Amino acid sequence: MLRLKNFSPRRRCVLMGLGLLGVSTVGACTVQPLYTATDPAAGDFSSTTKGKVNFASADNRIEQVTRDTMIFRLNGGGSSAAINPVFDADISVTSTISGRFRTPDTSAGQTSASVVTVSGTLTLKDSKTGAKEATIKRSSITSIDRGGQDFANERAELDAEKRGAIEIGEQFATLVAARLAQQN
Repeated sequence: MLRLKNFSPRRRCVLMGLGLLGVSTVGACTVQPLYTATDPAAGDFSSTTKGKVNFASADNRIEQVTRDTMIFRLNGGGSSAAINPVFDADISVTSTISGRFRTPDTSAGQTSASVVTVSGTLTLKDSKTGAKEATIKRSSITSIDRGGQDFANERAELDAEKRGAIEIGEQFATLVAARLAQQN
């Protein structure tokens, strides 16, 4: 054990100061997940929006990605079951790809570009009355490079659609959270 009597007064003062600094530093720590957002400005609305939106089922893959993104943002990653719904949400998402049929000259190492446009419409209705509250439209544009490999081109299109659907889902979630905040 360390005895302070064996040190000079100056060293004792420095050691006690370092000890106090260490205790205050440890006391200021909080225990929380490292990468979890707990601030609505950072995208976590779950404390005020959890279970307040009833989502209609998705009709296609990109609608499902958009719906899942909204559920994750609004419910904090929980289930999609609405406990006390304020809104019924109907999502419609489509994707168009332009420049798809231009064939690059792969012998010369050329590629061509395509543009993937994902467009979404969110219709919010009051859960109790069924009255239409809002219709929100958003779109996302992503460009992709096309080479000579068909599988790589297909995968690039799917990835671009997914990125667009996630972006639209995040925008929709932010707008729904703002509307729910106005309701309170």
